[in-house]
Amino acid sequence: NITSLPEVAGDAAILVDPMKEGEISDAMARIWKQPSLRDELTGKGLVRHRQFTWDRTAELLWNSVKRAVEGD
Repeated sequence: NITSLPEVAGDAAILVDPMKEGEISDAMARIWKQPSLRDELTGKGLVRHRQFTWDRTAELLWNSVKRAVEGD
């Protein structure tokens, strides 16, 4: 649940504090023991990944550069 991971993962992941082993192991156990949760997160991840294409990244970067250069 740090850096950009919450933004990237959205609702397609169980976010944990990476400094707390208990949270990590609890999340892993939930995913292992709950196939419906695993399937739900997998489906959401497949949808979510479509938002992070190279084309979209390039477009966002280009628009940022244009705004910076044009002063907008």
